[in-house]
Amino acid sequence: MAQAVMVKKAQAIFYFRYADAIEAGLIMLERRIAPGPGQTCKFFTPNRFDKATDAQRYLALSYLPQYRIGPIREDEVPDFDRVPLRFVSPANGQPGGGQEAATSETVYLFNCSRLT
Repeated sequence: MAQAVMVKKAQAIFYFRYADAIEAGLIMLERRIAPGPGQTCKFFTPNRFDKATDAQRYLALSYLPQYRIGPIREDEVPDFDRVPLRFVSPANGQPGGGQEAATSETVYLFNCSRLT
């Protein structure tokens, strides 16, 4: 008698970047996320926040983000060559506790478009 085999499908991991209006506009225009002049890397997080105050709090951001960029599939993000995935330490008067990782490479966005 044939035996049924169950294959558990791996759950996809997605990353997000939280940005102010200026950075978000540039990202949408260029359809990519890359370190700017004087920057060595860009940070990403697997944490999805719906409130700007939660993103600022858990990612210990010095600014209140206005946009969430993503989801970006894990296989579309280059290796995190600058900072491996880690828990965020308290900084900027925020408690941290979220997760972050950073890459020096460019992340190209294939699903970013402005709606009219």
